[in-house]
Amino acid sequence: MEALLKIFAHAGDACFAIDQEQSILSWNKAAETLSGVTAEEAIGQPCWQILKGRTVAGRPFCGPNCPVFQALQQNRPLHAFDLLVAGPAQETLLTNISTLFVPADLSSSAVVIHLQRLSSALLPLV
Repeated sequence: MEALLKIFAHAGDACFAIDQEQSILSWNKAAETLSGVTAEEAIGQPCWQILKGRTVAGRPFCGPNCPVFQALQQNRPLHAFDLLVAGPAQETLLTNISTLFVPADLSSSAVVIHLQRLSSALLPLV
């Protein structure tokens, strides 16, 4: 698993990995730049507390039982999705997230890798 996380550490997109308890395992430099949250602040925290993501309509998306976590538990793929998150100056950013599930037979436990990129210009806070 360490080798896989090292590969994603150098991704151009913001990249972070979570475990089955939704705790952040890794947080790359691009994730720091996009969010304004350092790896030291993010690692070990629940992903939903760091991202505080909302749907494009402004409804809460991230949480203890989010759609990503449900897909992982049901072992089903998840298509890329848009998510509103806070940027470094607390501005609202529209991002697009792709997910990769790493099953337990390839690592010590199942892991979700998120690749996140800016989707458009800044939006006003909703």
